Amino acid sequence: MFEIAKILKDRERVGEFVQLLNQFKEKDIVKGREIVNKLEFLENIEKHRMLNELYKQEVLKVIKPSYELEEYYFEINDDVLDQAEEKLILLVDNFPIDFLERKDVKQGEIKVVATLPNIFFENQEILKIPSVSSSMAKLITEAEKEIWIVNPFFDDFASSFLLPHIENALNRGIEVKIITRPFETSDKMDMPIFEKKKEHKNLRLRELSKEDGENWYSLHSKILLKDDIQCYLGSANITERSFKSNFEIGVLIRGEPIKKISSIIEELWEISSKT
Repeated sequence: MFEIAKILKDRERVGEFVQLLNQFKEKDIVKGREIVNKLEFLENIEKHRMLNELYKQEVLKVIKPSYELEEYYFEINDDVLDQAEEKLILLVDNFPIDFLERKDVKQGEIKVVATLPNIFFENQEILKIPSVSSSMAKLITEAEKEIWIVNPFFDDFASSFLLPHIENALNRGIEVKIITRPFETSDKMDMPIFEKKKEHKNLRLRELSKEDGENWYSLHSKILLKDDIQCYLGSANITERSFKSNFEIGVLIRGEPIKKISSIIEELWEISSKT
C-alpha cells in the first residue's frame, strides 16, 4: 500500500479514491480502462501506476485477462478494499510528503535513518534523512504477517506514537512479538503498547535477562523486524528522547543478513521469560 499512498499523498485524495472504488464495487465487473479514466484527480502517468498497484495489491480481482492491464475485466475485492482505506489513511497522516516520495529499500540495499535534533544539525541535506520514528511506523504499517520489536526501553510518548500502527496491525491479524528488559516498575505494563496485550491474543511480550551468580546479562539491541524481509537496526529506544531530542542513527536493511537477524531473535524469544 505504500506505493499507492505515495501516489495519493494526502487524506483528501485518499477519500476521493476510496469513494470512486466503492462506486465501482456496486458493479459486478469493471474494465481497467474505466478505472483509469475515472481517476481524474491524478496525472496521466499516475493513473497507470495506480491501476498497476491496485492489481498488485489485489484490490482488483481479475475476472477476464487480456493483452494489457487496461483491457482486463475486474471486480473489486471488498475485504482488501476495506483494509486498504484504513492503511492508506495511516500512511498519509503519519508520513511527511517528502518521505512518501522517497523510494523504499530494495533487496540488498541499506538505507540510513536518524533522529536529528535541529540544535545539532543545520545541513539541509542531512535533515532530509528519514526519521527513526516514521521509519519504525512505516515498517509496522506495511507488515503482512509478523512484527518483531526488540528494545530495552519504552515510555508513554513513543509507545503512544507507535500504538495506532500496532493496533492496526493487530486488527489485521498480524502477530506482534516484543522482547524487552525485565520491568523495573509495575506501571510499565500500563503503557499504551503493553495495555493492548490484554485485548489482543496476537500481541505477545517476553523479558530477556540471565544471571550466572557473578554477572547479569540483558538486552541492549534495538531492532524492528517486518515479515522476515526488512528490519530497522540502530541505536534508538522507543522513548521520547530517542524519537525527538537524542541524536540516534540506524539503518533499514533487506537481503541475506535478515535471515541471520531473524534466527537470532527467534532464539532469544525461546530463552526469554513470558509475562
